Amino acid sequence: EAGERKQGTTVRVWPDAKYFESSALPLGELTHLLRSKAVLMPGVSVSLTNEKTRDTQTWQYKGGLRDYLQQTLSA
Repeated sequence: EAGERKQGTTVRVWPDAKYFESSALPLGELTHLLRSKAVLMPGVSVSLTNEKTRDTQTWQYKGGLRDYLQQTLSA
């Protein structure tokens, strides 16, 4: 087995006033959306960083839905 690859893609987003009433993002909904993306893409690391607070959340489920369910049901 080869070592972990140190490459990938970073996506940064900002709310556009043209489409949003406020620049404040609904963090609860965004967190739920990003976590679900991590579940659906096994092995992919998905992170959310709030640049105002410097808080970062990262999700990675190497086994996809199976790992998510094991983690959720054991909590």
